[in-house]
Amino acid sequence: MEGIQMIEDYYNIKQPQELSYYTIKQPKQPSQVTILLQFITALLLIQLILMVVQSYLTEQYSVELEQPRFRIIANSNSSADQQYKHQLVNEIKPILDKAVLNSTGQVNLSTIEAEIKNKLATKLETDNIKVTTKDALFPPKRYQDKIYAQDKYQAIVVTIGAGKGDNWWCGLFPKVCYRDEVEEKKEEKPKFFIIEWFKSLFSDKD
Repeated sequence: MEGIQMIEDYYNIKQPQELSYYTIKQPKQPSQVTILLQFITALLLIQLILMVVQSYLTEQYSVELEQPRFRIIANSNSSADQQYKHQLVNEIKPILDKAVLNSTGQVNLSTIEAEIKNKLATKLETDNIKVTTKDALFPPKRYQDKIYAQDKYQAIVVTIGAGKGDNWWCGLFPKVCYRDEVEEKKEEKPKFFIIEWFKSLFSDKD
């Protein structure tokens, strides 16, 4: 009886089911055209982001182009010519200070130009000095939390003789003056604003 029971128990054991086979699909490799399109899309997205950031920084930190500037260009870089330039700076600065003090934010450049010409009346012809109001190219500058973008600004320009020496210049609103800089012989191409802004963060203030 025990032998018969063992045989019955053996047949009652569940036999393993047959294994099912599934086909594993390999992922499709993107074509070269798809990769190229993805790359171009990424570049366009980066360019768009840079444009938006640049626009924001320009709006936040750039000085309005209408804000006037003042520049004195020396005849040359000789000691005598540079000393004479600084002499004129000392003579003209009171006129600029007065204009800023009496103004609410805008000045009449024609009036300032007339006052400067009157101040330098005896020197205009004898020392070959020219006083003009025109659009002049100024380099990018950082002052406190503001960026002065490189661009053409309306300015009163005093040129001494050949005008080939270092120049001294001021912004009137706000009243910001900078040390001597070499006068540009040719107009530079506009610099990328964001790059200049990052450079200015790590450069020494003038």
